[in-house]
Amino acid sequence: SLRSELLYEMRIPHLLTHSLFSIWSDLDEKEVATICWEVVDNIFVSQQEELFAPRAEARGAYICTSGLLKYTTWPESDSGHEMVRDVRAGTWIAEAALWSHWPHQGHMEAATATQLLHIDAGILYEVLKKC
Repeated sequence: SLRSELLYEMRIPHLLTHSLFSIWSDLDEKEVATICWEVVDNIFVSQQEELFAPRAEARGAYICTSGLLKYTTWPESDSGHEMVRDVRAGTWIAEAALWSHWPHQGHMEAATATQLLHIDAGILYEVLKKC
């Protein structure tokens, strides 16, 4: 359908920035297209809106596609102290949630209106089981 083609064209350039999805696309473009339609969602976050909090279970990964986020590490994380980092377009966030149970290690908040793609780990797993 036209909607599916549009979603694919909008999402695939960002998904292919990850080497695994890039290789996977070379091997099975149809399956990666299915991921674009069924697994990936667009998310819009307003300025100062929280994306996630420390210790919250990550349900998937994000790709920042536009805007600016601020990530503050949780003092009890591996680093042992709080650090604030800018997260810009092109950055993958919480990728570990795609491969394991992952609690967020810090706080993510939008510094500006921000658009992200969310890759739902549970739905990705269901799609992979069908392969």
